[in-house]
Amino acid sequence: MIPITVVDVRDSEPLVSEVLRSGAIAQGPMVARLEAGFADVAGVSHAVAVNSGTTALVASLQVLDLKPGDEVVTSPFTFVATVNAILEAGATVRFADISARDFCVDPDAVTAAIGPRTTTLMPVHLYGQMADMGKLAPMAAEHGLSLVEDAAQAVGATFAGPMHAGGTRSCCPRACPACRGCGCRPSSPTARTCGTSTPCWSPRMLSSPGTNCPPG
Repeated sequence: MIPITVVDVRDSEPLVSEVLRSGAIAQGPMVARLEAGFADVAGVSHAVAVNSGTTALVASLQVLDLKPGDEVVTSPFTFVATVNAILEAGATVRFADISARDFCVDPDAVTAAIGPRTTTLMPVHLYGQMADMGKLAPMAAEHGLSLVEDAAQAVGATFAGPMHAGGTRSCCPRACPACRGCGCRPSSPTARTCGTSTPCWSPRMLSSPGTNCPPG
């Protein structure tokens, strides 16, 4: 059998041992290092590490304070976690068809799907390539909609120059080009990114439930 990916952790073993010896298993300096490096790769100001791609999507939607009946337009060609995240956030899923060119959501179909209850667009980037953000980003701005990108399969991808795949990304080895729709296993390290100049306190608070202050 030809494996989808080959995971080589030899260079990471000393770092794993360092974390285990530190006693800081859930947070700590190594997580902060991962977040800083991930933000740099993504070309954004902040990244918040959480336990899975599903959690990253849910947190990204929860900070938008969606109400029952609010609609999130997304792709039907995706892993079920995309839909589950929308439902868990209390919103309604509205599908827009995909393009035969790249299998990502079709901007024309998104335009047709936008209705009076639409609050958010959630394009899904597939197979290492981004959806047509050159059309989707201005569309969201024109209609006053939030934009959350499911970028589990597009870490480090760019679109027409400096635009990076933003939103949520999975480091799961099975969420990769030539693999299934999107999403990752619950144990997969994942980052939720944003490009604001101020810290992402809301998603960071969601990543550390039970605390009353943002973790450092």
